[in-house]
Amino acid sequence: MSDQTPPSAPNAPQNCPREYQDDYIGQQSPKLGAPLIIALMIAGIIGAAYAVMYFG
Repeated sequence: MSDQTPPSAPNAPQNCPREYQDDYIGQQSPKLGAPLIIALMIAGIIGAAYAVMYFG
């Protein structure tokens, strides 16, 4: 039992970088998400304009 406790300690430091990586990915996704949302909005406006031109 006491032999298994030391391996458990190294596991904790390994989990920390994992959380940091998730945090890094979380920080990166908004940077990628904002242009994507803007592009979708522009596409929607263009689509609406085409629809108005087509039906009008």
